[in-house]
Amino acid sequence: MYQHFESRIIRSFIRSKNSDFMFSLISILSLLGISLGVAVIFTVMSVMNGFQTEIERKMLGLIPHATVMSTSDRSDEDKLHSVLNTKDYVKSYSVFIHGEAIAISDIDFEAIQIKSFNRDSEVINNKLSLLMSSGNANDLFESSFNILIGKGLAENLNLKIGDKLTIMTEDDTSLPFGSVPRLKEFNIVGIFESGVFELDRHLVFSSLEDAKLFFQIEDEFTGTDIEYFEPQKASIYTRQISIESGGGFLVTDWTRENPNFFRSLELTKRIIFIVLILILGVACFNIVSSLIMLTRQKRSNIAVLRSMGIKNKSLYKVFLTLGFFLGFLGSVIGSILGFIVSMNLSTLILTIENIFDINLYQPEIYFLSEIPVDIIWTEILGICFIAVILSMLSAFIPSYNATKIDPSELLKLNR
Repeated sequence: MYQHFESRIIRSFIRSKNSDFMFSLISILSLLGISLGVAVIFTVMSVMNGFQTEIERKMLGLIPHATVMSTSDRSDEDKLHSVLNTKDYVKSYSVFIHGEAIAISDIDFEAIQIKSFNRDSEVINNKLSLLMSSGNANDLFESSFNILIGKGLAENLNLKIGDKLTIMTEDDTSLPFGSVPRLKEFNIVGIFESGVFELDRHLVFSSLEDAKLFFQIEDEFTGTDIEYFEPQKASIYTRQISIESGGGFLVTDWTRENPNFFRSLELTKRIIFIVLILILGVACFNIVSSLIMLTRQKRSNIAVLRSMGIKNKSLYKVFLTLGFFLGFLGSVIGSILGFIVSMNLSTLILTIENIFDINLYQPEIYFLSEIPVDIIWTEILGICFIAVILSMLSAFIPSYNATKIDPSELLKLNR
């Protein structure tokens, strides 16, 4: 009986024709505040998730999922490769030679890292081949001392396909009259663009045979690059492989190569989320004003209900339900608005730039032609849940005030 009575009271407040609740200015502003708060969090979190996903995709488009390098005489590379062959989660692996050098052109020089693979390497066939902005990755093996460079390095040193690039090693060559660095001219046969600044400017590729001659090594390899079907589990898989191979290896994976970057990105995301939730909380607390105004307008009605024996628990339920209604409706409207803005964000920013003649987004800085968006619906549901909870918490103060209304005092005033 009480539940039916409470629902009738709630419906009477919501459907009021006297504009005393749902159509009051304060209620509309409260609803708009919650909607805009949810929409802003929806958009910002989707963009941040998009950037994180896109950066990870671009990084994994060139760098290996894991790298295992020999560090001692007890490192058994043959055993390592036999273990890799037995693992179902290993997609492929490639031996490589790695070295540091200095690239010298007619106008400038740049410190670089040379990484060398053989013709059937996964990196050459399935990664670099997809990132070539000009040239062909397999041209690396057509003749001796060919090289692939990144777009950033090409722009910095003013290089193009067909040019020659002088590379100087840090290892000295001993001669009768002293030690001099080794120099060698390489032919530029291709330019790749990964979208990651550091890789495009400082990483170059050569063939395994050319690297052996240039670095003056025989049959040694620097290490083995590994590709997994599930890159997110690279740390677990690599440790297991190292242990089963007998140890003696230096092990790293793509998450450990850039720990500060991913840590700062995650920290920034959390801080922004907390700040936006606080802003959403301010919007939800506007409900306090709306429900207090409702309490004052319905003071006599509440007094009559109290005199009829309505319990305080029922009044709490009425006001909490109204708070839930505002929070839920605001979350739905905000989610719809946030989805529309997120899916059309690049177009919206371009329109604003054209109207006001300003630059809001510069692709050359972020290496992305459009703003990436990745909507995680479980995250969005969590945001909506928080909005509803904050709205219901905001209804506690007005509901407490309603329970303190003394019917006898109102009857005295009405005499």
